[in-house]
Amino acid sequence: MPTLTNKDIAWTLKELKEKIKNSRGFKICINQNSRNFENWIQVELCGILSTADVIARNRYKIKVERTINGRRASDIVICDNDEKILCAIEIKPFPYGGEGGSSPSEVNKDIVKLKDSPYAINAQKILLCIAYQRLEKNPEKKWKTDNINDSTYEKDIKESIKKHTGAVVVPQLDSFSINRSDGNASIPVFLEFFCF
Repeated sequence: MPTLTNKDIAWTLKELKEKIKNSRGFKICINQNSRNFENWIQVELCGILSTADVIARNRYKIKVERTINGRRASDIVICDNDEKILCAIEIKPFPYGGEGGSSPSEVNKDIVKLKDSPYAINAQKILLCIAYQRLEKNPEKKWKTDNINDSTYEKDIKESIKKHTGAVVVPQLDSFSINRSDGNASIPVFLEFFCF
């Protein structure tokens, strides 16, 4: 049984969305095409997870940037009282569109890292993507569309997880928009948990 159930992840997603939507700093980063907010997401996610029912009820420990034998385990890990890793989480800001955007190959590294971690062999593995469209207009590929035949980054990540781990994932997604600093159309932001 996974450490974080679909209900836990849906609750976490909702809480994280509210933190991000209300952060002026996040809006500034997005409006500058920056992805230098990963550590802030890490801190906020730790705070949210620490109040999750499953964590409190079982007295699990949340550890950030856990290093074992000189090797970093993951951005966040959830451990039991014997320090066994139950869940490993990688966080990936994913600006898309235009020069300097992310590519699926960057995400592949995190997928392989989660899969091959000797410290999380039987642990639940979660990739959290914070995807947003860069300020350039009309990216050639979108994060997600309503047309199942469209090529999207979300689909690329699901296929990569299946290729590297054999797992078929049904990600949990939430989205919102933030205003652009230049007053033009808003910027769509997607929060998506891929669990495998």
